[in-house]
Amino acid sequence: FTHVLVLDADAALVKHSLDILGTIAKDMEKRQLDVFLTSEDWLLNGENRINGGFLMTRNSEWSQHLFQDTFRAHVVGPGGLRRWRIGIEHQECSSNEQICL
Repeated sequence: FTHVLVLDADAALVKHSLDILGTIAKDMEKRQLDVFLTSEDWLLNGENRINGGFLMTRNSEWSQHLFQDTFRAHVVGPGGLRRWRIGIEHQECSSNEQICL
């Protein structure tokens, strides 16, 4: 597989005539991005807040490490994960993946 899509159960891709996932994948490739995230721009000051309901990653070593780190941080819990493979230090996941990201 080339990409991984994480989509909330209450989210939907409804405009079937538009290949939005293909468009995002091409844009990620062109810009050499490993991850595509959405914001919560409908909230006051939410444009810099990650929304975990739609996350698309390329199949890359960095993306694999992101998922492994996020899982490990959940397992470790409030104590926090000291060293993330993606370069973050001393970060905890106190709740869901959105909080973790």
